[in-house]
Amino acid sequence: MHKKMDEYAYRIMGVGEWRALISAEDVEIKGYSPIIIKINKVEFPPNSICLMLARMRHALGAVVEILHVGEPKYVEKVRYAGSVLFLPIHDGVIKKGELLGVVNVIYIKPVKKSRIRHIFEKLEKMLSMDVDHLVESEDWPYLFK
Repeated sequence: MHKKMDEYAYRIMGVGEWRALISAEDVEIKGYSPIIIKINKVEFPPNSICLMLARMRHALGAVVEILHVGEPKYVEKVRYAGSVLFLPIHDGVIKKGELLGVVNVIYIKPVKKSRIRHIFEKLEKMLSMDVDHLVESEDWPYLFK
């Protein structure tokens, strides 16, 4: 069954946290053979998005996807990850408790798309003005003065 998800925009709140993706099992891996690895459960709080930190990875490869537990949920709800898709670049063994990667959890505020569209339209109008008119504009009183 497919649910229709509404489109929305969000504002980044400027606050984030790092969450470690820790292996919950011993796994033998082969270079360039993707594998799903169980991790210690990671919680993603409501109103947050996550971005992988590319430099924070395991020596044998990298996490390419975080696999969430259960059905997809709205960003306003708590979500959990229980495994990752790992792409090894070398043969080897990953031990339970080893760091596979780090995710940056960024807090957001969902906003109506119409509000975002209004802001971009206003910004486009201001940026398309000629410079002399922009200096005199009430919208940007601090520019060029």
